[in-house]
Amino acid sequence: MNDSTLTYIVDRIEGEYAICETPHGIVNVELNKFTVEPKEGMVFDENFVPNLSAQKANKERITQKFNKLRQSNV
Repeated sequence: MNDSTLTYIVDRIEGEYAICETPHGIVNVELNKFTVEPKEGMVFDENFVPNLSAQKANKERITQKFNKLRQSNV
């Protein structure tokens, strides 16, 4: 994921807000700003459009970290 591009990674939904991680920290975004219904783990660009390639890369990065952690505990 390119660090110079503003992305929003949905951490969770609370009421009318998506709690999102950005390169600048955690932000609350009103659900009506998104072009599609946000779900946990989805990645959106600065226009609140889903970024499927960044979402796939983020999922792969997390999976690799999890597998590395699991292997170190065997």
